[in-house]
Amino acid sequence: MTDFDSLFDIDVGIKGDRGFKGDTPTPEDMMEVFIGGLKKWGKGDKGNRGFKGDKGDEGDRGEKGDSIMGLKGVDGVDGLSIYQIWLDEGNDGDEEEFLKTLKGKDGQHHLH
Repeated sequence: MTDFDSLFDIDVGIKGDRGFKGDTPTPEDMMEVFIGGLKKWGKGDKGNRGFKGDKGDEGDRGEKGDSIMGLKGVDGVDGLSIYQIWLDEGNDGDEEEFLKTLKGKDGQHHLH
């Protein structure tokens, strides 16, 4: 069996001097980072699109709203036919003669 300490038989030297401190970013540099410019340090490549997430749970059904429906109205009295109104206006003739008086927007008769 091997002694655990013998696995790491390393001579330890004297601790070295501390290295130089790096540059501290200026407030302007920090603003560039926070605003999203990243101009000084550059911007990395766009990452791949993530996977589509699972469908969320169905929400609770809303409460039934108040619906006020009116009562059905009474049927009205039948009106006069356009032919009868034509006669009441002082015109004379049967329904066929009345139909001959009808013209379209273009002034032409469109009866077949």
